[in-house]
Amino acid sequence: MQKRIIIVPPPEEGSSLIDFLSRTLNVSKKNAKKIIDARRVYVNNHPIWMAKHRLVLHDKIIVFNESFHATHNFPILYESNEFLIINKPYGILSNGKCSVEEIIQNNRHTKEIKAAHRLDRDTSGCLILAKNPMAKEIIIQTFKTSKVRKIYLALVYGSLNAKELRIKTPLDDLPAETIITTQQANKKASFLLISITTGRTHQIRRHLASIGHPIMGDYTYGTGHPLVKEIPPVPRQMLHAYKITFSLPSLEQITAMAPIPRDFYEYAALLGLRIYPNKINHL
Repeated sequence: MQKRIIIVPPPEEGSSLIDFLSRTLNVSKKNAKKIIDARRVYVNNHPIWMAKHRLVLHDKIIVFNESFHATHNFPILYESNEFLIINKPYGILSNGKCSVEEIIQNNRHTKEIKAAHRLDRDTSGCLILAKNPMAKEIIIQTFKTSKVRKIYLALVYGSLNAKELRIKTPLDDLPAETIITTQQANKKASFLLISITTGRTHQIRRHLASIGHPIMGDYTYGTGHPLVKEIPPVPRQMLHAYKITFSLPSLEQITAMAPIPRDFYEYAALLGLRIYPNKINHL
């Protein structure tokens, strides 16, 4: 994998990432922004997608070439003749150009494999792919009948103490329900287990923002929270598709679980929270 490693020198301390890349790579700001948006830039081993991110002296910048995702092998959580469930990293689309779908199609030399649903670019975790059109249709119909159980983990701003909080605010004039149980909380942050029975666009992110506890690192719904400037820089959108369970027409039940990402543990610790997988209170 081709990459360029750059250490931030004294004259560039405090520069924005986009300005630094423009000068260092000798490209326009427009092209520097494209490189950042393609999730090809890492700062101190963490992907950074904020063009205005301020650099610190001796930061380690890694810029990967355009084929960065081309041969990525995603952790497989479940596989059968019809389905594949992988652990999607954050920073990559579920389908479309340079997506999980495209990479797996290329790696397996078949265009039949399709993402059966979508996770947001910056959400990690369980993603189902169908190996043929019939399998994809089965998943689509299963989702429509609410026979899919999806559980997420999230770190949100502020103290949210909920044994079981149900948010039923309609989204886009459609019914939506998000069920939340707090695992840990302090004044700065809360670690949540979340279940959804509907799958509206950005449902979890919108529902949590609506009650004043947006997901950390959500730059669409969470930028206005007063704690944003009081806590350490967020490495990513802190939302992870932890577990998925669904039943097939044959009545076979399939379950997959994506391990809690390392950055969740590390960032939670910075906030004074401790994550113990064996102590998560499942819904």
